[in-house]
Amino acid sequence: MKRMIRWSATSVADLESIRDYISNDSEAEAIRFLKEIKVKVMEIPDFPFLGRVVPEMNDENIREIIFGNYRIIYGIQDDLIKVHTIFHHKRKF
Repeated sequence: MKRMIRWSATSVADLESIRDYISNDSEAEAIRFLKEIKVKVMEIPDFPFLGRVVPEMNDENIREIIFGNYRIIYGIQDDLIKVHTIFHHKRKF
């Protein structure tokens, strides 16, 4: 079963914040980085359980993949992958 991806309002705001931060140094790098994050997220529906269980949550359906220095937190619900948040690994969850 192919699952759909839904971005939460928080995850969209996270992407905008990441873009703004990186674009302070390079607009081109910010665009490239966001494209790579989106490509990574688009791969999740194919193998949703490859991400590790989020240690702070201890819930089999709340998982994360690491992309560079960022944690992409997502939930698995039947036919849906919901991207909850994306944040720098040094920030607290």
